[in-house]
Amino acid sequence: MPLYNNEGFTLAETILSLTIITILLSISYPTIRMIDSANYYEELDVFQFLTFVENEMNSSNHVSITRENILLTDHNNRLVEIEKYRDHVRRRVDDQGHELLIQNIKDIEFAHKDNLLIIHVYTRNGGEYHKKIPLPAA
Repeated sequence: MPLYNNEGFTLAETILSLTIITILLSISYPTIRMIDSANYYEELDVFQFLTFVENEMNSSNHVSITRENILLTDHNNRLVEIEKYRDHVRRRVDDQGHELLIQNIKDIEFAHKDNLLIIHVYTRNGGEYHKKIPLPAA
């Protein structure tokens, strides 16, 4: 009669496997729920919009800010306007076109303070997002 049985798993191997599976499941479930939620996509939309505005400002020659819109003059001397339009924020070039930058916006505010552009975005789902963007040097 042999002393060791080579068939099957030992108790230690089974416990280790169950522990690893439990840890992986506990980590993956909240991550999948977060990615699948509407707030994740809303937050991603807002951050993409804010990054786009920052890039537009950095590539412009002149910036004018009011509470309702941002007017930029690009390197080709075109007038670029970013403004709230209904429940969207749109971009227009030389008062033509209608490029939607973000949708489902309850309100958006632009402010100029201490050489910074401050953007407040309020979404229809109740989200509030804020960003401070340094103004380009004149």
